[in-house]
Amino acid sequence: MKEQKEQNRKVIEKLRPHYIFNVLWNIQYLYRVDPKRGEKMLMDFSSFLRGKINDSCYDGLIRFPELFGHTRAYIEMEQVRASNPIILETNFDFVEFEMPVGVIQPLVENAIKHGLFAKRTEGKITVSTSVSNDEVCVTIEDDGVGFDINEVDKTRAGNIFEVEERMREYYPNAKVVFDSKIDIGTKVTITFTI
Repeated sequence: MKEQKEQNRKVIEKLRPHYIFNVLWNIQYLYRVDPKRGEKMLMDFSSFLRGKINDSCYDGLIRFPELFGHTRAYIEMEQVRASNPIILETNFDFVEFEMPVGVIQPLVENAIKHGLFAKRTEGKITVSTSVSNDEVCVTIEDDGVGFDINEVDKTRAGNIFEVEERMREYYPNAKVVFDSKIDIGTKVTITFTI
């Protein structure tokens, strides 16, 4: 019983109820003013929510196309909600690999929330994959406001710094490199051998 309560708490924590209520309010509003956009956002939200629930109940590796599908739904919802346009660019040279649940989306979410939204003009996020000699490289890059990596409060930004730890649970040689320049943007590179 105690284990079930803990599992339920983790699922709710990952779903972030406040975010869900905001999205539902936006969907309701869009259905009144632009039904086609409302329907699109509802479909994206459904895909995102399904992915979040599945991810919360599963704590292992997932194929990259499926993992990014959930992340894409999140990005598309944010595109509708954003006051400034968000452009998504993908460059996938290789997709036949698996990654742990909960690695890509927190990085994309931070790029949007702290990089692009703070920019207050059009912003671009690029997600790329490649492989060379069995080493996979996944890159998440934004052209947002950037930050001084030495001044980040690691207790408040814990989820982005937990990515390497999470990757190493499955790929002991995994490396995560953050590179950010103020007023230029942020680039996160994840490398691991398959």
